[in-house]
Amino acid sequence: AFKDSVQRRLLEITIDDLLIIDNLNREVQGEETHLNALRAKYKILAPDLNNEERQHTETLIKKIQIEIEQLLEQIEKRKEHLNGLLHKRQSLDQASQDIINWYEDKQRLISPDQMIPLKTNEIERIQKKFNVKFI
Repeated sequence: AFKDSVQRRLLEITIDDLLIIDNLNREVQGEETHLNALRAKYKILAPDLNNEERQHTETLIKKIQIEIEQLLEQIEKRKEHLNGLLHKRQSLDQASQDIINWYEDKQRLISPDQMIPLKTNEIERIQKKFNVKFI
């Protein structure tokens, strides 16, 4: 149950990260479309602008281009981070499975008559330590 819960949560985190990257990609595509529209309008209007207006417009277009490039860099960094998390998750899944296999092997090796029963006070101490109530 715990393993399933952890795996489900890790999968949700991975899916959330993928959705964030998809949203960022859509935003960048929208910004690139907007920038291209601005460039097209600028080409049409440039002859009617004075030097100061042209410089201001070109500066704004360059600023938008730089922001788009920065967004693309952020997306790439997030993709790299996500890939790192996916690799860590795969390693964690493997380690978790190894521990489960080891524990199940140990359980098969120990017969119930070999187990040492806990005293009542030991059970109460463990319950208090982990704040757990057993029925």
